[in-house]
Amino acid sequence: MFIEHLIYSAALAELYEIVTTVYRAPDIKTTEAAKVIENVRRDLNIALMNELSMIFARLGLDTEEVLKAAGTEWNFHAYKPGLVGGHCIFPSTPTTLSSGQRKWAATRRSSRAPRSPANCVQVQYIPC
Repeated sequence: MFIEHLIYSAALAELYEIVTTVYRAPDIKTTEAAKVIENVRRDLNIALMNELSMIFARLGLDTEEVLKAAGTEWNFHAYKPGLVGGHCIFPSTPTTLSSGQRKWAATRRSSRAPRSPANCVQVQYIPC
């Protein structure tokens, strides 16, 4: 079974190499940790945009227009207000990270912030 998995992984990597660069991590833990970083970054940025969109709404500003203006900056990364969360194929979510942090008593405030109750009511601020 393990050998079959390696064969399938190698074949999949070769397929992806047709369209992109494939980085082969040294082990599954490194791969999962990388995925956690991606998911936490996305969650934090969407949570930030949720908060900013509420502020913009109170100021009478259109979030979409603010994002268009911000997009003129060369290094701007566009994130739109939206629902925080969701899961990919792998269980590498900020929730997984939080459970690991509890296990090792590490700080986790920023990675858990997007999943806070205050961020769960943002639906009314998401432009359709």
